[in-house]
Amino acid sequence: MGVDPSADAADGWVRLGRPPWWTPIVFFPPTLLALILSDIVVVSGISRHPVPFLARVGIACAVGVLVLGATAVISRLLSPPTMANLADRELKAGRRVASFADITQAKLRAGTTRRRRSIAVELKTDHGFRATVVLRAPSGRLRTDREAAVLREVVERSSIRMPTSPDDPRGAFARYNFPDNLTKEDTLALIEKPPDVGDPLPIASRT
Repeated sequence: MGVDPSADAADGWVRLGRPPWWTPIVFFPPTLLALILSDIVVVSGISRHPVPFLARVGIACAVGVLVLGATAVISRLLSPPTMANLADRELKAGRRVASFADITQAKLRAGTTRRRRSIAVELKTDHGFRATVVLRAPSGRLRTDREAAVLREVVERSSIRMPTSPDDPRGAFARYNFPDNLTKEDTLALIEKPPDVGDPLPIASRT
């Protein structure tokens, strides 16, 4: 059963989730890598000079905060909030727009500690469009029932499938070749019940 578009905002767009500020740091490894490398470079540089240990620690922390802030801002710009328009069957991330039918891939993004778990799904087209929706944060779910219903509609009307490769055109080893990718059924199950810590993931995650 489809979702009634008349319940949406006046302009037809529904925001899917409200990701916290740390989302880019958790779900995009290059951000964390930039933070670590910058601190290594700075610490290595100041180690060649007679700087007191506490001063070195303070400088490293200050650089880490600056890089963390800068990379978070950049990642936010590269991965803006996702919105859906059921009437027009379009998904929007920033200024980029794609039709539901053009969405061909869904990827699992998971961050897990001993007590908490963050879950997101990344929706992609074959033409470079990418939209990330956070389903669970350490403090709990991020989306309302309405947002979940809209996201299910997006996925149901999408063309999500497992990718193939030239060496495996039939996709017999797609799970091995593309371990982060989800089927349409996997994605719908993830939306219905984002796994908490201790719950099994729909696919084996490397995070």
